[in-house]
Amino acid sequence: MKKRIFCSALLMMLLIVSCSPKEPTGEQVVLPKESVASDDEPVTKTEEKIKLAYLSPDPLGIDEFLVMGKKGIEALGEKFDAEIQIMEGETGDQTTQENNVRAAISWGADVIVLITWKFNDIVIKVAEEYPEQQFLIIDSCVPDPPENVHCAQYKEYQTSYLLGAIAGSLTETNKVGVIGALDIPFLHRYTDPYVDAAKATNPDIETQILWIGGDAPFFDPAKAKELALQLANDGYDYIFSAAAGSDYGVLQAAEESGLFKAFAVDINQCQNYPGFVVENLIKRVDNTMIDAVSRILAGEKVNEEYGIDGKITGLVFFTSDDPENSKCLINDYPDVQELVEGLREQIIDGKLIITDPSLEY
Repeated sequence: MKKRIFCSALLMMLLIVSCSPKEPTGEQVVLPKESVASDDEPVTKTEEKIKLAYLSPDPLGIDEFLVMGKKGIEALGEKFDAEIQIMEGETGDQTTQENNVRAAISWGADVIVLITWKFNDIVIKVAEEYPEQQFLIIDSCVPDPPENVHCAQYKEYQTSYLLGAIAGSLTETNKVGVIGALDIPFLHRYTDPYVDAAKATNPDIETQILWIGGDAPFFDPAKAKELALQLANDGYDYIFSAAAGSDYGVLQAAEESGLFKAFAVDINQCQNYPGFVVENLIKRVDNTMIDAVSRILAGEKVNEEYGIDGKITGLVFFTSDDPENSKCLINDYPDVQELVEGLREQIIDGKLIITDPSLEY
C-alpha cells in the first residue's frame, strides 16, 4: 500500500514539473525591431556584422597618408555599423606584414584594405590561396589583378605638373628643387612632372632632385631637413617635398630658415606652417577608402585611378570646400591660380596629356 502511494505521488510531481513554465536557461536572442516578422512571415536572425580590416605596412606615426587610412576605416565602421581592425606593420619587415594579412583573414574580414606598394608581393601570393577573400590595395596595384583583388590608385603626376607650373611662375632665383623619399619608379610620378612643368613655364629655370634614401626614407625628417637646407643655401627658393612623414623636415627648414617656400603631399600643410607652404598634392585616402570599399561590398569589381577631375586628389585649391581659407600662399597669386585652373581644364579635357613617368622605368 505504501509503495502504491509513493508511486502515485512521484507521478503527480513529474506531471507538475513538466507542465510548469520553464525558467530562462542562459543567453537569449533578442531580435531588433526590423527583424521581427509579421504573423505570416518566419522570424529570422539578423546577419552578422560586416568586418573590415585596415593594414598599414609601417607604424602610423607621423605619416599622414597612413593616418588618413585609419580615419577612412573608422568612417566605414560607422557607415556600415561594422567591426573594424587596424593592424600596423614593422617598416621593412615583410614577414610581419604577411602575418598581419593572414591574421585579418583568420579574423573573418569581409574586405582587407592594404595601403601602398609594399603589400603587392604579399597580396599576389595570399589572394591565390584565398580566392573568396576580398582585398583592396590603395595607392598601388598588381599586374592583371584577380577578381578578389581591387585597386584604388591616383594620377599623382597630374597634380605634380600643376605644382611645377606654380613653382616655375613664382621663383625669383630661377631655381626650384624636389626632395623625394626613395628613387623608385613610383615616386618619379611626383618628381618628374614637377620638373617638366617648371621648365615648360620658365625656360630659364634650373632644377634639381635629391633623394632621402636609407632605411626609413618616408620617416626621416632630419635627413629631409638637411637636404632642404642644402638646396636652399644653393639658391633654390621653391622646394617640393614628396616624402610622406619626412615632409615635416622640409617644412621645418622652410619655417626656421625663411630661405624658401615649400610644397608638400597628402594633406593641407598650409594650416600647419602658414606663410611657408604654397600648395599641396592632396590624396584623400579616407574618401578613397569609403568610395572603394562601399562599391566592393555592393558586389562591384573596383579598379580605379583617381585624377584631378574630382575632389579625391588634386591641389587644395580644387579639393577643398573652402579654398580661400586654406592658408595656402597660392591665394596671394590670382594670376597663378588662373594659370593652374587653365592647365587643369586642359588636362581634364585631354588637350594636355601628362603621362605616367613610372612607366618609363
